[in-house]
Amino acid sequence: MAPKCKICSEVYSPGKQEPLSLPCGHSFCRQCVENIVKTQGSLRCPTCRKDHASIAVSSLSVNYDLLSASISSVTTVTPTEATPQEAVSILVKDLQDHTNRLIVPLSHTVMQVKAKLQAQYGVPDTTRLLFRGQRLQDEKTLAYYGVTTGSVIQMSTRFLGGTAVA
Repeated sequence: MAPKCKICSEVYSPGKQEPLSLPCGHSFCRQCVENIVKTQGSLRCPTCRKDHASIAVSSLSVNYDLLSASISSVTTVTPTEATPQEAVSILVKDLQDHTNRLIVPLSHTVMQVKAKLQAQYGVPDTTRLLFRGQRLQDEKTLAYYGVTTGSVIQMSTRFLGGTAVA
């Protein structure tokens, strides 16, 4: 399991989600540390309540051990590691931003997700699903693509002469 920020529960990753080490030894993602300073006006550790008011966020060190552990655990996940009980809530949006919410196991294939969309919302079976700019292949699982709860998947369907075409 990848290390996560104890405030927002996001997996650490480079950028806004990189773990920053506070002088007290606790680590949180950059975004949460910045939010603490923004809302409270100073930096107080959410875990031990030690005040770090005189320290700028830009001077905090990245916890590279946590970041490395997060990256390696995310990149080593394979589709077979997802168990059926691991379900995620996803949003599937069409090009007009109509949103369909689904709760599906990570072990479901893209084809199974399409079938569920068709059964629940009447979405045509010629629908294509895209995630992070990549067209999803029918035989791959959601876990393979790194889909998590709250992920937004885009769908598109081509229509020619009133008939849906793949």
